[in-house]
Amino acid sequence: LNSMRLLLCAIYTYQAVLLLLGFGLIYAAVASSPPEARGVCSYPRFSTLDGQPAPNATELPCRPGQLAAFVSIAAFANAGMTTEPGSLESFNENVLMLWVIAVLVLAG
Repeated sequence: LNSMRLLLCAIYTYQAVLLLLGFGLIYAAVASSPPEARGVCSYPRFSTLDGQPAPNATELPCRPGQLAAFVSIAAFANAGMTTEPGSLESFNENVLMLWVIAVLVLAG
């Protein structure tokens, strides 16, 4: 029973350290890029009946904290999801972010 607790503690510590490290590095990578290069992370809240954005709706740019939290958890779980409509295409030249995601996928 004692060895089981030690094993669970090691697993939870491993997961927490990797997620926090991944969050911090992805946050730094996103925050260092200009806001217009971050892509669009949110759709407008109000739309017309046919599902198109309302004419006066503006797109919402990515917030570094929200994007970093979601992407780090999704990468660790190897879920392949992101909050951006264009996936992570706007970060295809951000080497730090791509390496962190690759490490999180393999470590998860």
